[in-house]
This record gives sequence, C-alpha cells and structure tokens, in this order.
Amino acid sequence: MRDHQQITDDLVLYALRELPEQEASEVSRHLDDCPECRRELGDLNSDMALLA
Repeated sequence: MRDHQQITDDLVLYALRELPEQEASEVSRHLDDCPECRRELGDLNSDMALLA
C-alpha cells in the first residue's frame, strides 16, 4: 500500500481517470477512509468543471 503523500500526488490523475486500474483502486480505497483527500478531490473536480 502506498503512503498518504503518494495518494495525494495521484489525485489529479485519479480525477482525470488517467491512473492505471490498480493504482486507481488504491486511491479509491484510501478515499473511503480519508476525509482530507475526499475534500481535495472534490476541490479538484470543481476546478476542472470550471475549466471545461
């Protein structure tokens, strides 16, 4: 399992659906238990929606 910082580093790629399946699954499991990363992912998704 990767550490919190590695997951955080991958959130942009996760939001863009650009992570390999195994890494995306790890991020998804981490998000289940980490409100900080869920909040950051929500912010990223909002920012991307503004740019679309």
